[in-house]
Amino acid sequence: MLNCVFLQPHELSLKSNQTRARFEKRLAKNIKAVIGKRNLKRYFGSLTINSRTSEEHARKLKYVFGLSKISPAIKCNATAPEILQAIDFLIKKTKLNSSKTFGVRAKCLNSYFKSREIEKEFGQYILEKTNAKVDLDKTKNWFYINILGENAFIYTEKISGFGGLPVGVSGKCLAEIDSSKQSLLAAWLMARRGCEIDFYIKESNSSLKELQKYLLGYKPRKLKTLNTNHDAIILASKTPSKSKKSKLLFTPLLGLNNQQINNYIRKLNF
Repeated sequence: MLNCVFLQPHELSLKSNQTRARFEKRLAKNIKAVIGKRNLKRYFGSLTINSRTSEEHARKLKYVFGLSKISPAIKCNATAPEILQAIDFLIKKTKLNSSKTFGVRAKCLNSYFKSREIEKEFGQYILEKTNAKVDLDKTKNWFYINILGENAFIYTEKISGFGGLPVGVSGKCLAEIDSSKQSLLAAWLMARRGCEIDFYIKESNSSLKELQKYLLGYKPRKLKTLNTNHDAIILASKTPSKSKKSKLLFTPLLGLNNQQINNYIRKLNF
């Protein structure tokens, strides 16, 4: 019954209308590079994709920069009977019972519904249906109900994306790649800020494929020289050599200490 993916962009809501429209267009392109041409719609700042394989698609989309949360969801009309039907499905899917706790969080936009009333009404239904206890502090079983206009999106899972900006909105950079994991992290950090990244392969790096899976919507080139027309060069070094100081340089590791760098590397599996 899961029939869509509910997407929450990261920084797009902070941008001007013109900039946000441009960023959303590129984000849509990057999403389609992952799951193909599908019906992508915008609802009050959120994005949705109709999908019969929403769980599979959600796990792929976590690597698309620009997304904060990704949820396999049920899309239905914003009516009590259809929302209850969706909740019944999710109760069975999560195997919620009297030995567990749960909570309900609702969000209503452009609707005559009120969030607090929705939480109480459907929370009471789940309570009577399962005998599970309500716990709004420590529970791991959340039911999310987003009512956006005439549509409702109900889900229980939020997959964390990596946030940032969509790849392709901030220019084109050349990343100097050597055998170190720090060189991969430097490129990753700039890709997360929306840069399209090509590679200058100074030394081979066995983890380069791990980096490339984040560059969705752009196919990186592997170059043999730094003398290119890229907007900037990305370096892992915090002290660039004199030969490179005539170019625009980005050194994104400069503001990170060793522990922060190592935490990133472990998290990203570089």
